Amino acid sequence: YGWVRNSLGGYTVTWQVPGPGGTILPYTINYTMIYNSITWSPQGLTAPDPSTDVSVYGWAISSIVLPNGTQWGFTYSAGDATSSAGDLKQVSTPSGGTITYTYTTMTSGQAAPVGLSRCNGICHAVQSRAETDGRGNSWTTNYDYNSGGGSCPAVYQGGVYVRYGFMTVETDPLQNETDHYFCGLMAGNSPPVANQYHEILTEYYQGCSNSEVPSCTSNNLS
Repeated sequence: YGWVRNSLGGYTVTWQVPGPGGTILPYTINYTMIYNSITWSPQGLTAPDPSTDVSVYGWAISSIVLPNGTQWGFTYSAGDATSSAGDLKQVSTPSGGTITYTYTTMTSGQAAPVGLSRCNGICHAVQSRAETDGRGNSWTTNYDYNSGGGSCPAVYQGGVYVRYGFMTVETDPLQNETDHYFCGLMAGNSPPVANQYHEILTEYYQGCSNSEVPSCTSNNLS
C-alpha cells in the first residue's frame, strides 16, 4: 500500500481490491492531521481516569474515495461551542447526505454519580445527530444524560454503599424515547473507569417519554 504525501498536507493510501472478472477496484483513503484536546478539571473525588484526558495530534481519515468516484467524507472540529478539538463533526455520504454531530459536557451535578469516577467530574458526549439524505429531507436524534444508578449493584466504599451508574435518554425524530441504563461493573470495591460501564437495561417508549408513564407504551429489554 504505502503512504503518499498529498497536496493537502496529509497522506493518501490506495487500497486495491480484487473485483469481478479479474478487475482491480481501487479505494483511495485520505488522511489529515487533527489535534484532539479534552481536558477534565480534577475535583478531588477520585484519581483521574486515564481514558478521559486527551491532548494529542494524530492522523484521521478525511475521505474514502470509492471505485465509482463517489466518496465518504469526514470533518473534524477545531473546537467551538458545541464540540471539542478533534471531535467528529460531520460525515458526508456518497449519495450526498450528511450526518452532523453536536456534543455536550456534563458536570458531576448533572450526571452524578457518573462524574465521581467515569469522567473525573465532567463528561463529554454526543448531544445530537442530525441527518440529511441530499434530497431535502432531514431528521434529528437528541441525547440527554442523567444519573441512573438506582438499579446498579452497591459498592461498599469509604464506610458507605455507593451505586455507580448513569442513563442515556435517546429521543428520535418521531419523539419516541429510548432509555439506556448503564452500571459500573468492576472487580472489588474500586470505582469503575469508563470501559467498566455496561448497559444493563433498555426501555422503549412509543411516541412519549418515561415521564408520561403510565399513558405511554413501554417495552423493556434487559
